Amino acid sequence: METLYDKASLILNPGIYDTGKVYCTKPLDGSGDLTFTRASNATRVNADGLIEKVRTNLAPYSSDFSQQYILIDATISTNTTTDPFGTSLADSHLETATSSTHTGFTDYTVTSGAELSYSIYAKSIGGRNIRVGGSVGWASVAVVDLSNGTLLGGSTADAKVTSVGNGWYRISITATTSGTIARVLVYSLDGTTTSFAGDVTKGIHIFGRQLEYGVPTDYIPTTTAAVSVGPVSGLPRLDYSGGATCGKLLLEPQRTNVITFSEQINNATWNNVRGTITANSTISPSGVQDADTFASAPAQSFPPALTRNPTYTGNTSYTLSIFAKVLGNTNLFSLGYVDNATGYTGGSAVYNLATQVITITQSPNVSVTASMQAYGNGWYRLSLSFLTIAVPTFNYFQIGQTTNDVANGFALWGCQLEAGSYATSYIPTLGSAVTRLTDTYQKGGFGNTSTAGTLYYELENYQRSLPANGMYIIQLFAGSSVGNPSFCDSNSISIINNIAIEGRNNGYATTLFNFSPTAGATVKIALRYDGTNVVAFINGVKGTVFADTAVGVKNAIRVNNGENGANATKQLLIFSSALTDAQCIELTTL
Repeated sequence: METLYDKASLILNPGIYDTGKVYCTKPLDGSGDLTFTRASNATRVNADGLIEKVRTNLAPYSSDFSQQYILIDATISTNTTTDPFGTSLADSHLETATSSTHTGFTDYTVTSGAELSYSIYAKSIGGRNIRVGGSVGWASVAVVDLSNGTLLGGSTADAKVTSVGNGWYRISITATTSGTIARVLVYSLDGTTTSFAGDVTKGIHIFGRQLEYGVPTDYIPTTTAAVSVGPVSGLPRLDYSGGATCGKLLLEPQRTNVITFSEQINNATWNNVRGTITANSTISPSGVQDADTFASAPAQSFPPALTRNPTYTGNTSYTLSIFAKVLGNTNLFSLGYVDNATGYTGGSAVYNLATQVITITQSPNVSVTASMQAYGNGWYRLSLSFLTIAVPTFNYFQIGQTTNDVANGFALWGCQLEAGSYATSYIPTLGSAVTRLTDTYQKGGFGNTSTAGTLYYELENYQRSLPANGMYIIQLFAGSSVGNPSFCDSNSISIINNIAIEGRNNGYATTLFNFSPTAGATVKIALRYDGTNVVAFINGVKGTVFADTAVGVKNAIRVNNGENGANATKQLLIFSSALTDAQCIELTTL
């Protein structure tokens, strides 16, 4: 029995994708596959409900220590033994007979003031131990007994040792950089002695060096250059926000996080008022132990706070957001925006993380809105949106507790300040602002020859913005190219955002529908055209029938976000025939 899906000439289910490509499940010959573009890295919520960031191993030649490894009274032999992953890529760092240190080191160019981790796999040769240490540009040291993985000295608070089997240990050190060059040294040790008469048969097996910002993460192999994994530039984001079991293709507008060192609230760029900070003390929404704890300092009369003083543009909407988790009995947390130059103008929100109730306070000439979203394991993303005054002069925002709690406090992670009326997906930063570019996918000239058809689009409306001039969400039009991404072409049928989500025929000539879904709502839309009439069906309801003034073959499609809000594609179908009312209602019924 033929189904509606059998009738479709193009079916997009966003679970199949690759860099620069969103594959269609119909047609199977690839002629309908869409080109995806986002010329920047990004984040997403993965199938485990964790925020997945781009991770980068900054150390080239991760398993080849004959490269970029300067030796002092030591030698390197490559591929001499089985590494922790079962291949023969581990190297031997052997001593010379000289009475000296038996060391190798590498200098790396890094961001000053950033949290940096170095990790390496090591195994003893002839009973030797290892010392891994930062030198120039940072300071963290681990001295490890390779017979049992015991830390024998060094900066033990920053050092970690993990057994990975067969005598191998992964050793990591973490510290904040104090310059743009970071040196990492690896010593073969006689017990804990660094300088001694060497034995050419002794030393350490080494493998898998990794240098990365933040805390150590899973090993990423490299060859001649750094390697990044995760939602890298050009890779579509299959997003599972809200506990979804099926991923949606996340599309967002361009946004910039102006907060530097977004995950390091102990960084000097933050103004810490009356608080104590413990770095990397708990598991963040990324599933890694890289969230900081913020609590009251002893003997303080007022609750603690963190402030920043960014530069704002006048009469512009901004959204401040941060991930927070209660660590004790203090459930109330606050975010605020202040302009001292106008007599302490501003607004704030107090978030009750136990009841999810938000209380807003604001000056008469200021309007703020607030929201909170659960991310699992006790984490919430708290957001405060506000409009700056015409001439901002001394503005700052404040993050803090509403009561003193020396013993517990909050865990904090991932602060973001972006121009816009809502928070988009998290954008990690280090020493400078970071921009995530627009997501878009498109296909020009996919072979349709019919002047009648039906466009079906199912999306999850994460957030709507309210631009003065709408931009399209999806557009089906005539052409072998992708056209202009900023407006609705003539002879097109489109869904745009212009205060509300709207359907348009023949560019802006005819408004087919006007619809305002709530944030997070699923929307099913079918736009049917036959050369005589055109009509929209939304969530199972037929709209007004209009004259079709965009007669012609429609054989190109593009889906783009511009500044029209954050949406996630759940399904896209194109039919080269005008479906019946009953079929359109069946397709669009929630």
